[in-house]
Amino acid sequence: MRQIKFSRELASGIQTLLLHKLRSFLTMLGVVFGVGSVVAMLAVGEGPAKRHWPRSENWGATIFSFRRSNRWKKMPQAPPLHL
Repeated sequence: MRQIKFSRELASGIQTLLLHKLRSFLTMLGVVFGVGSVVAMLAVGEGPAKRHWPRSENWGATIFSFRRSNRWKKMPQAPPLHL
C-alpha cells in the first residue's frame, strides 16, 4: 500500500475546491442552510416547552389527560386517557 503525505492530500483538496468554485459554494450553502434549519426547528420546539413546563410542574405528574375534540359528534366519545 502506498503511503501518501497528508500535506499532499490537503493541497489536492484545496486545488479541487478552487477549481470547482460554484460546486464548493453550493455545498457550503447547503450545509449552512441545513444546520440553520435544524437549529431553528429545535428552537421552535424548545421555546414553548420551557415557557409552559414550570407551570405544569405545579400540577403533578399524573394529571394530564387526553381527549378527543367534540368537533366530530358522530363518533362515540372515548374515555380520557390518564397518564
